[in-house]
Amino acid sequence: MPAAQDDAFAKARRGYVGRLPAALDAIAAAIASLSASTDEPAASIARDDVRTRAHKLRGTAGTYGLEELSECAARLEEATRRPLAESSRNLVSRNLVEDLEPLVAELRRAVERAGSAS
Repeated sequence: MPAAQDDAFAKARRGYVGRLPAALDAIAAAIASLSASTDEPAASIARDDVRTRAHKLRGTAGTYGLEELSECAARLEEATRRPLAESSRNLVSRNLVEDLEPLVAELRRAVERAGSAS
């Protein structure tokens, strides 16, 4: 890649890394919505929001060469594929949230490492 393209890519990557904390806050907010869901439709919408955000993060992080972050986002995305059972929805949602929260913490650590490497 020519030097000008390298510089432009590095600048775009730094901008992306700078926006990551807000993206993780949005994922955390979607997980909080999932946790607060009292019915299946609301839980499904919140779970799908987490999945969509994780999928986007997975792809864009990979595009910028942030493999650790992309892999963490992939694990988060996959965790949201658990179906919400008809019975004991609140328990399933609570268990899913308990599974997602450590993944978000892992994402935050990966973002910190990406920021210090930029």
